[in-house]
Amino acid sequence: MNHVILVGRVTEISKEKNSLVLAISKHFKNEYGDYEEDLIPYQLFHYNFNILLEIGDVIGISGRLQMVDNKIIVVGDHLTIISRRSERG
Repeated sequence: MNHVILVGRVTEISKEKNSLVLAISKHFKNEYGDYEEDLIPYQLFHYNFNILLEIGDVIGISGRLQMVDNKIIVVGDHLTIISRRSERG
């Protein structure tokens, strides 16, 4: 079974590739007391989400892992907008 569910903040949107990068916070602090983030590439073929989303929006995604050009990306099945950057101020 190959299924992932992630929640994170949009940090980059590529309109040409219909892809984005999702920042997901780690659950522990580094040696400086800061929370680090992992940047996860995400691609969704079924929707044109680049007109719906903006940098800073928090979204939930589900999909599967896939190797593309020797990199692991999440290929999406579903995207849910949890909160918009513009609503948070």
